[in-house]
Amino acid sequence: MAEVLLSERKGHVLLLTLNRPEAMNCFSFELLHTFGSAVKAANFDAEVRVIVITGASAGGTKPAFSTGADLVERRNMGKAEVRRFVRTISATFADVDNLRVPVI
Repeated sequence: MAEVLLSERKGHVLLLTLNRPEAMNCFSFELLHTFGSAVKAANFDAEVRVIVITGASAGGTKPAFSTGADLVERRNMGKAEVRRFVRTISATFADVDNLRVPVI
């Protein structure tokens, strides 16, 4: 199984690539948690001066940064799981918004 998030350092630049091209890089719980952990770790890494977030594309398909939440996964969640998922999305993107470095 492929990693859902690819992370690569190029000097002071951290490149985070959402790696679910078969699902147009939509955020599953797994990707959301992995991405959130990477964002939190980067915020405390003094060597990181900028973060670039991009999405992987599969050969022959339309490239997509991300189509948002994974609605296929969400369809199988109960109400409590959906609330937790929505709150996790909100908290994760608040963490991105509050990063100490620029994000592209």
